[in-house]
Formats: sequence, C-alpha cells, structure tokens
Amino acid sequence: MHEYTVLAELLLGRRAMTGAEVAETVGLATGGTTRLLARLEERDLIEREPDPEDGRRLLVLATTRAHENLWEDVTDTGARRIVTGVPAEWVDWFRPVTGRLLDVGVRRVQEMRDREHRDRVRRRRRRAEET
Repeated sequence: MHEYTVLAELLLGRRAMTGAEVAETVGLATGGTTRLLARLEERDLIEREPDPEDGRRLLVLATTRAHENLWEDVTDTGARRIVTGVPAEWVDWFRPVTGRLLDVGVRRVQEMRDREHRDRVRRRRRRAEET
C-alpha cells in the first residue's frame, strides 16, 4: 500500500521528493522509509540521485519503467467514461485530481486500519495486565 502511495505521488506530482517527504507522505519512520525505497529501487521503479541544492540529500524519482507500467493505473480510474463529452482541457485537469482523490482514499483506509490495529493491541495489553 505504501509503495503504491509513493509511486502515485511521484508520478502525479511530476517532481522528485526527498526521503523526508516520502516518509511524511506514507507516515513511516526513517528505517521503514529506507526499506520501502530499497524495495522500489530493487524493482527499478524509483531511482535516487544527489540533490543538486544539497549534496547530503538524495532525491527520489520515478523511473521510466514506473511511468510506463503504472501511469495508466494511477491516472485512469474510469475518467474517460465519466467525462464523455467534456472538453479535453477539463479531462487533462480531471485525471490527476481523480488520482489524488484515490490516493487520499487509500491513505484514509490505511490510517483507519492502523488505528484499528493500535486499538486491538491496546485491548490485548489491558487484558494481559488484568490477568
């Protein structure tokens, strides 16, 4: 889930992100973000290169392979059928917006699952303390 969120953000934002921005986007700590980026890099979906403004930082970019394989998945969520008859410039605006809305929905579902998991863990701990 986090991998798709990072790729969607890179592809839709059409910009490089720092590791800190990636961590903030997916809500992971530094170690989790590093592992996530390593998995994406192994599959040739991202590349990391030095930040020209600050050589200590690395920028994360979507690769050509990610764009070729995922662009349609990220941007085409049935928009063609929904916007039949709408001027082309509106469709060009609507596709990224739809992708972002989908991304927000995915994030909200993940946040809800995380919250439910934390609640279950707390309940188990309380029961264990009571016994």
